[in-house]
Amino acid sequence: MAQQPPKSTPSRLNYDQSSKAIQSRAEPSTAMVQVGNHKAYLDARLAKIKEWVRHGVSPESLIRFTLRDMSDARGQKLRECTQESIYLGLLACAVTGLEPGALKGEAYLVPYRDNKRGVTEATFMPGYRGIIKQARRSREVTAIWSNVVYDGDEFEVDLGSANRIVHKPSLTARAANPEIIAAYAIARMAAGQDEIEVMDRQDLDAIRKAGNDSPAWQSWPDQMYRKAPIRRLGKRLPLGPDYFVALALDGGDSSTPLTAADQRRILDVEIGGEASRIEAGTVAAAEMGSQISDAELAKHDAELNAKEGNE
Repeated sequence: MAQQPPKSTPSRLNYDQSSKAIQSRAEPSTAMVQVGNHKAYLDARLAKIKEWVRHGVSPESLIRFTLRDMSDARGQKLRECTQESIYLGLLACAVTGLEPGALKGEAYLVPYRDNKRGVTEATFMPGYRGIIKQARRSREVTAIWSNVVYDGDEFEVDLGSANRIVHKPSLTARAANPEIIAAYAIARMAAGQDEIEVMDRQDLDAIRKAGNDSPAWQSWPDQMYRKAPIRRLGKRLPLGPDYFVALALDGGDSSTPLTAADQRRILDVEIGGEASRIEAGTVAAAEMGSQISDAELAKHDAELNAKEGNE
């Protein structure tokens, strides 16, 4: 009778490794926890967002697009933003009728680090697609578009009676030397005429420098180059109030982006002081947390002194 080979017995080490692997898969990642916390906070304030939303934008979509950006591999800084600043950024989207996120490009929540306070806050920034959306919404503009000009492109501007731009991109030149030398925007008005804005590289770099090379310029330079002439052109167009709210939140005539605190003051006018109430509640919670910590420390010191006295 042939001898049966001995049955192999799984080692304890294999069991431990399998158990750890299963546990690691079951435990949520830090990113998932952060996104979940933001979702719970925003879902609890959905009714408030609905109260202020304008121009047919879905309040649920504002939250959904924001969480999608947070869940992205590049969303770490956005996940680290305070929940209050994300919420106020969505209220800014609500009153301007723009949907946030890289997917649509209408508006962005840009993280800024406040080193003095030790927090990261999200600030609202309209994208060039958002400005186009607002321009068309005014019904005074039937179409608006912008583009960047690369070194080697055929580019002519006639601001006389023709008032036109001729732009023929050179793909071979772009491949060899992809350097942006200008950007332009054209708005076609309901009356039939075109309004044109052209900015050379010197103008574009001045705006970038004035904005302290913000995270928006670092993450989306091409879109920021496109936005600059649209933003300047928009000041000459008969647009609706939603555009001017977005312009104010974007810094108005200044190229320097506003801080979260500056945007809160502007938002207060549009949302009945909700931004100030959120800020006051945040400060009160922080002070309460500090008081609790001081009380716990005092209690600990008293217990320690009592113990030393008994000894």
